Amino acid sequence: MKKAFLAVAFLSVILLASASSVMTLASPLLLSETGSISAKQDSSYQLCLSVPAYYVQESGDVILFLFVAVDSAGTKVAAALGNGTTGWHFAGSAALTQDYFDPKASINAEGEGYLIVAALLMKNVWPSGWRIVDQCFGMVPKFDSRTSMPYAVTFNQDFRMILIYSVNANAST
Repeated sequence: MKKAFLAVAFLSVILLASASSVMTLASPLLLSETGSISAKQDSSYQLCLSVPAYYVQESGDVILFLFVAVDSAGTKVAAALGNGTTGWHFAGSAALTQDYFDPKASINAEGEGYLIVAALLMKNVWPSGWRIVDQCFGMVPKFDSRTSMPYAVTFNQDFRMILIYSVNANAST
């Protein structure tokens, strides 16, 4: 039931994003590094996405990221799949066992639109096999000068296992 609800909610967000264009796909700050902002807004460009992601789980778990860009030309989807490798990583003064990887994907996008990110953590649970044990999705907002976080993803799910703290996007022609 929960999975069906999440699937419907995710599709609803995509349909909503297709109906209007309020948010920009890439921030003006980002576009100023690669050339003229006005030229970029009027032409197609490559959006390279990188999601540094930590999740506290065991080695061998698989996480799937789906990137959905909705612009005036339609909906584009890219995926990145990663397999965790357990190691010691330090966060402040606390040492935690965390799996870490940095999935990357590319999408051709044009003008204004929405960028949606979904993440599914899959676990091989004996004896039932692979299943999704946590999921979350959210929209990448415009650059916020108050927080200086241009690509922070605000998720509407509980972070029990997936902790996504930023999305880095670079546009190029």
